[in-house]
Amino acid sequence: MKKILFLSAFVLFAASCRHDVVYEADYNVTLDKENTYYAGEPVKFNFTGNVDNLLFFSGESGHVYQYKDRYCVKVSDLREVSLKIDYEGQWGYTGGLSVYYSNSFAGLKGSGNAETDRATIEQMIGYTSDYDEKDRTQLEAAVDEAMAGNGWTKLQYDEGGNKEKTSQTYEIPLEKFDNISLAFHFHPKRDDKSAQRSYLVTGNFLLGLEGLDPMSMSFKNMQFVSYMMNKEIADPYQINKGKGSVNFNNVNCDIFFQGHDKGALSYALDGWVISDPMQFTEVPVDPDKGTVIKNLQNYLHTYEYTWEKPGTYKVTFVGRNENYASASELVREFTITILPKE
Repeated sequence: MKKILFLSAFVLFAASCRHDVVYEADYNVTLDKENTYYAGEPVKFNFTGNVDNLLFFSGESGHVYQYKDRYCVKVSDLREVSLKIDYEGQWGYTGGLSVYYSNSFAGLKGSGNAETDRATIEQMIGYTSDYDEKDRTQLEAAVDEAMAGNGWTKLQYDEGGNKEKTSQTYEIPLEKFDNISLAFHFHPKRDDKSAQRSYLVTGNFLLGLEGLDPMSMSFKNMQFVSYMMNKEIADPYQINKGKGSVNFNNVNCDIFFQGHDKGALSYALDGWVISDPMQFTEVPVDPDKGTVIKNLQNYLHTYEYTWEKPGTYKVTFVGRNENYASASELVREFTITILPKE
């Protein structure tokens, strides 16, 4: 009997520790009278009342309270799109890489559809793979013309010297972004005096979204099909096979167009890397986040935050009391203008 009474008392004690009643969140925030509101100088907030947890949203991009539950953005909400590509050519003659984009290409089918994909590329570029290598310069001009006629836009590539890195940014019209494909033509020059040039390429799309910093979408998150047009290469889809192939596993870049040694091949490499069309109506984004400035383990009477850039910010504090059964939340907001520091 004594054991039963002891257990009953323990249960009552445990239940009392669970705080079945949640006290209403009740606190206030005021701006300190000593604040100057200049960029680079701290702004102090004073607190009264009591709340278990307090979250702070600065109103800066990525920390806006109204976007805390936003996990995607409609493509129609895009404000601008740009494409940034970093290039590095190694060895060999320059002029062995061309870049295009289109929003009308249906895409290649990929491994197992070699003849179909070859026919698609030949129709796109206006020539077959059986060409006179001596006419390569004229051939590339013809390729540009054929690509333009098939809805492709060529991107200007200002190539650097050997192992010289260059970075170029291209503005993409918004109407061209949906369903967009990228195409890289790998066509290094071959002769007995120099290696066939290699190229390291890293890139990403920068998406300008309302209320967010530009969002980056890397080439590593895109699907590409690599196709070598040379009939001397048994598997046109070969990748990651070293010299004379396209490598997607190089730690120094997203796409490695790997040329070949001087005189090692009797033919000039001729390959295409084309991305699958990106078809979507929404762009996934991370929700905006607040900063926890108070929890049950600490007390808070003041808080300081520094805005480094001038501007008008909607600052939000979210106070919350909660337990296993329920919660109480109270939001306090301020509009603060931060001035340039003289």
